[in-house]
Amino acid sequence: MLTNANGTEMGTIICQHCHRVVETFETEKVLTYFGVCKEDDCVPVETAE
Repeated sequence: MLTNANGTEMGTIICQHCHRVVETFETEKVLTYFGVCKEDDCVPVETAE
């Protein structure tokens, strides 16, 4: 895997419901993917009020 000059991970997977960071990964450029986490208390942001 490639890292940026600082050696940090530039890819992020975010839960589309609760907006938690699910995972980070190494990539050549900044990337954001949306998925679904498996947390028991995951509630869609729209209904969390």
